[in-house]
Amino acid sequence: MPLGVSIDGAACSISEVTKTGRVGLGELIALLRTDAGVPSARLRRRKYMNVALLAIDEVGFEQLGRAEASLLFRLVSYRYGRGSILITTNKGIKDWPEMLAGDEVLATAILDRLLHRSHVLGLPTAAPVLAPARAPPELDFAG
Repeated sequence: MPLGVSIDGAACSISEVTKTGRVGLGELIALLRTDAGVPSARLRRRKYMNVALLAIDEVGFEQLGRAEASLLFRLVSYRYGRGSILITTNKGIKDWPEMLAGDEVLATAILDRLLHRSHVLGLPTAAPVLAPARAPPELDFAG
């Protein structure tokens, strides 16, 4: 879903203002596996490496294996200081080692790069999206 902004009254999408990319973690891992043997100089041409803002969605829905977690570390390390990363996740920071193959050292290294000069936004546990739907109030038309 594109995010819209208004600049001097002219509506445009964020992607028109700056280069952005959005990808689910599963799709990203598949791309990273395909590019695992590609030298760093050629990786720079990949969209997920050279966009100004890379949004990674669905982080934490599935546990990553050691090889996958290492590929994610490679991406985060390369982009560190070169481009922004936005992550959507249902896991708290304390749960990342379990999510990343149970490797606390690797999780710490990834989080160190992600959290440096970052803003962490959290939703309350009873987020409106997750709250049970309430029945609309009954109206009394009898008088």
